[in-house]
Amino acid sequence: MNRNGLFLQGLLKLPSLCAVLGAVAVAQAGPRPLPWQVVLRDGSVRLCQTISASSGESWRLIQADGSEQTVAVRQVLALHGARAQHSQLPEVHLVGGDVVRGLLVGGDEGGNELFVQSPVLGRTSIPVDRLDGVVLRPGVASIEDLRLPSGVEEALFQKARLGFDRLAGTVYQFGEGRVRFQLDSAAQPRWFRSSDLVGLRLGGGMSREVAAGAELITRAGDR
Repeated sequence: MNRNGLFLQGLLKLPSLCAVLGAVAVAQAGPRPLPWQVVLRDGSVRLCQTISASSGESWRLIQADGSEQTVAVRQVLALHGARAQHSQLPEVHLVGGDVVRGLLVGGDEGGNELFVQSPVLGRTSIPVDRLDGVVLRPGVASIEDLRLPSGVEEALFQKARLGFDRLAGTVYQFGEGRVRFQLDSAAQPRWFRSSDLVGLRLGGGMSREVAAGAELITRAGDR
């Protein structure tokens, strides 16, 4: 299985970050319960109605009192929006701690990409070589519950009467609401429905090749 690639590399560029933040604002219909809070490196806080990118190096802030201010992006320490909402959507965990929450809607034929439909990020392609695991039922298990024993590189987890049934094998491909997986005891891979699984875990995933320059946490709990 191909073990190369980066996840959401465009999010690390500030213009793209501003575009995603704009998408977050559009996705939250109706009046916002809280204004944007921009924390600057000098410790000051700006309460804003809207934020836009006046250039790749600065943001244009419309503050709560209606006044405008332009700040350099390098002076911004943090940006806070609405509080995160509890979600039971599947959690896709990447090596290094990134998380995307959304429905599994497919994958490429070669088994190198997983397609996730996120309520905030939209349709997102995730390289399989970056995967740490997928939690399909967050209300039943966490990523820490899905452990790989020594000598097992990939496994599916099914709910059992007590704990989980762990099925060792190899992930071949992702489909819409399905995972193509070959059990170690089987001669051929077959499709497993996501609704029949608690999650899956993959060992040997690759970390991000380039250190992140910023961290984005969405209202849906993506990181």
